[in-house]
Amino acid sequence: MVEFRINKKEKQKRLVAEHHRLEREMKTLVETVRTAAACCSGESVTAMLQELVVEREALRNQNMALREEITRYEKFTIAALEASQDPMEREQSNLLPRDEAGWRVGEGDTSFYFHPFTRDEVDAEMRRFESELVSGMSSLSLAGTFFGWKVYHAPWVASEVDSTRLVARTRVTKCLRCSLDVHTQMSYTKQKDLSPMIVTLIGCGLHQRGKADTHVLQEFDQDALVFAHDIPGPEKHPRYLFQVRRAQWKLADG
Repeated sequence: MVEFRINKKEKQKRLVAEHHRLEREMKTLVETVRTAAACCSGESVTAMLQELVVEREALRNQNMALREEITRYEKFTIAALEASQDPMEREQSNLLPRDEAGWRVGEGDTSFYFHPFTRDEVDAEMRRFESELVSGMSSLSLAGTFFGWKVYHAPWVASEVDSTRLVARTRVTKCLRCSLDVHTQMSYTKQKDLSPMIVTLIGCGLHQRGKADTHVLQEFDQDALVFAHDIPGPEKHPRYLFQVRRAQWKLADG
């Protein structure tokens, strides 16, 4: 009987000890689960995502600000270089040396490639024109007066270069009330402004004259030049070349 009681107490002690051990283990497991749940809870994940979004947005804003600063710096550099360049140098920069095959004139969509004329080509064309001018160009007829200029035109003829193209010949004259010396001086200083606009768009008025660009393509001497007129338009941008030569003639009618 005594032995039975002793065994029962020992067994009870062992059960109590096991119970305490299991409680401690369960408590440890609960703490572990709670810790894991706290780290991986929905609120925690949302908070982490929000932090990532904020950091990404901050980096994107910094990147955009850096790009804007780089663009602003590039524009400032270009403006500073253009401002430091002399206007005559900017105009000359569009023209390559005379021994080149050609060069690009202007910028953007309205730019064009120009193949220069030789002095012999210009002189030959001018001599042919002068002979017709002195003879009176009987084929010319008065078309009317345009912006104070008398406009004469001749029948169209086929081009000597390409027979599929037609060549229009026109002469514009204007009577100036000033001396020849004054006119000569003005023609030297205001040549680009005094040149008549030969081709215009439909509906183009006098106010469009100031919007046209005049390019000096070649200057053989102060009396022989080659120009180009660019006329801006909403859809089309017509352009034509013309040669200018200052000279004096005595016409057949005096």
